[in-house]
Amino acid sequence: MNLLLLILAGPAGYEVTNWIRHDRERLELYAQAKAAAGDKPLLVIGIPRLRHGRGDAVIDLTSDGHPNTFVLDVTDLSELPDHMFGAAFVGHVLEHVEDIEAGMKEISRVADKVFVAYPRSHTLVAWIYPGHRHILSCAPPEGSLQWKHNRFNLF
Repeated sequence: MNLLLLILAGPAGYEVTNWIRHDRERLELYAQAKAAAGDKPLLVIGIPRLRHGRGDAVIDLTSDGHPNTFVLDVTDLSELPDHMFGAAFVGHVLEHVEDIEAGMKEISRVADKVFVAYPRSHTLVAWIYPGHRHILSCAPPEGSLQWKHNRFNLF
């Protein structure tokens, strides 16, 4: 029994360490997005379930009842005008989206700058979490909407 606990403690410790580091990175990325928005509103895509802020508007497939949350599909933001937002913070959404390029195109249309947080490909959670359609291992190059390399379709 003690050997089994020792064997399980290694991977669990690795996952927790990565989660803590990634949470810190996500908070830093949110702060960068907030600063980049400037005088325009900040759009947050994906209901913030952790510690980062809500920005000025939140888009998700479901509502948490907050008045600034709008139920929209990230691949069709046609209700929003072009460049309405100074920046968009996309928090753990794209790995759930069927057509990532369509989502990025829409987000880039409504926001001047886009900041993307996603689960790291080297973590177990990224591979086994229900609902993940893709594993992303790097953001697209600046100015590009393509995720040609470093994306693994799960189904």
